[in-house]
Amino acid sequence: MTDQSSPSMGRKFTNKGWKVLRVLAWILVGDLLILVGVFLIGTAFLPVSWPALVLRDGVSYVIPRVFNLYRGQFRDGPMVLGYADRHSVRPGESFHVMLSTRDEGWSFTGHMEVFRIGWEGPDNRRYVFSSPPVRVGYTESLGTVFSTGCNWPVFATITPDPSWQSGYYTIDFVDSDGRRISEVAYIVVLNPQQDGDIVVLVSTATYQAYNQWGGFSLYSGALGGTDKTTMVSFDRPTISQFHTWEFYYVIWVEAQGYKVDYITNFDLYRDRAWAEKYPLFIVLGHNEYWSKEEFDYVEKRIFTEGKDTLFLGANLAYWQVRYLDINQSPGGEFLGRQMVCHKLRRDPIRDRADAETARYLITDRFRSRHRRPESMLMGVMYELDFRQELPWLIPWSKQRFPVPGKPFGSQLYPYFQSEGKPYFPEYHVVDNSLPFFDGTGLEKGESVGGIIGYEYDNRNPMPSMEERPIFNGQRQKYDLAEDWKAGVSLNEQIPPEDIKLVFHGNAIDAYGRTGLAEAVYFEAESGAKVFSAGTIRWPWGLSKNGFVNEKFKKLNLNLIQYMLDSGRK
Repeated sequence: MTDQSSPSMGRKFTNKGWKVLRVLAWILVGDLLILVGVFLIGTAFLPVSWPALVLRDGVSYVIPRVFNLYRGQFRDGPMVLGYADRHSVRPGESFHVMLSTRDEGWSFTGHMEVFRIGWEGPDNRRYVFSSPPVRVGYTESLGTVFSTGCNWPVFATITPDPSWQSGYYTIDFVDSDGRRISEVAYIVVLNPQQDGDIVVLVSTATYQAYNQWGGFSLYSGALGGTDKTTMVSFDRPTISQFHTWEFYYVIWVEAQGYKVDYITNFDLYRDRAWAEKYPLFIVLGHNEYWSKEEFDYVEKRIFTEGKDTLFLGANLAYWQVRYLDINQSPGGEFLGRQMVCHKLRRDPIRDRADAETARYLITDRFRSRHRRPESMLMGVMYELDFRQELPWLIPWSKQRFPVPGKPFGSQLYPYFQSEGKPYFPEYHVVDNSLPFFDGTGLEKGESVGGIIGYEYDNRNPMPSMEERPIFNGQRQKYDLAEDWKAGVSLNEQIPPEDIKLVFHGNAIDAYGRTGLAEAVYFEAESGAKVFSAGTIRWPWGLSKNGFVNEKFKKLNLNLIQYMLDSGRK
């Protein structure tokens, strides 16, 4: 049988194919030129502060020039930006404050003022220090600033004296015209004697995980969630979540007369004594990112040492992280200025340690593959959150640009707290027979206010929200109920029957389903008493306008005293 095709037919097909390829190439070149033009025009003509200057809680936040993406910096924020070079200090130790103007060509003269945030002073701010005048100019940063840090010059070296009691301190910049920029940096001051009644764990690791300054966070990058980074630096401007969550508990508990000390996640990571020496250990707010060491020490505190603990937040001890310090000098102090979390990506530690060791060290969810679920630490575990519909303009998938003049939020300031549709589900009493309810007047079924959310926990979250990727490209559902079976997870099981349900309430979650928030109490075999609030907004009921409940305040006071009386025996 002979081939009927002719050489001319082959040439004709080839010529036609080349024509198609040339057309596609010109289309590609044209698209590329249009894209470059958009970036250049946007950079040249859009004002730096486009589209809006927004005032929240007395602090100004500015959305960046949106077409600056190629710079990889997202130089957003007020006119002067900064950070401290340490997580915390003891009185007598020094720390540095680094500053830069937001934009090239800007220069400002001013000074720094330091305030302790607590129950004392006007607006819960007590003045402690003022720096000499400085002139701040612009310092460029590498495109990798989100992970390697800014490397800005030192503008002040501050050494707290013994009068600086342990606490959260905010550092303001005040220019020569008297304009104040609140919290260009913050620092936590420690109590080296570790002799307080209570120690509070401040959620500094979580602040940094959500920080997208420089273009990337552990959640998102220039293209949304697809290009999030696996390492973030503390050496960059950061809007903390302290004023949203911890603040409302701190100003209330200090006013009760207790001696309260404060530590960061990094402090607990490097010194287990913080989890051992205090009668009462409190985890507040949105304390989502923990190192293995932190989990180890709190677990030992509860189940070995029998010491009382309050978990007054939600989504706690959820992601496991590791600390690095890429700028550590040979023989110098390890300052933990980088935080690594590979999340659902394969952690290289799997290739550098045996399987059992790697199982403890991977930077994934603590609960992943039934490793160390947080429910076996505090009786509940994270279920989900709820998010409000906001007026976003979305040019492409997962990249959000705000509409001028409309409410907005960002990874730097939670968008669920914006001026969109308010949603405050109520918490209801389930069991008022526990000793810390005495004298509160709270009855079964009574509401203590709309303090559920925005994230919340319960004893057995809906499993459909937990899908685990496996390495062959398939996905498998992860049944959280398995964690309650003895011998399944690496940490020891808390018998479900030992956990008492104290509060509960429903919320419509981000997927439109009816979710469940639960607060629980249990006593470990070691004798430790543990209470878990199951909601991030728990502190709001103590001092936030519109949420204060006097019976709820009495309950919290009873809860502290009940545990301190036990812990001091």
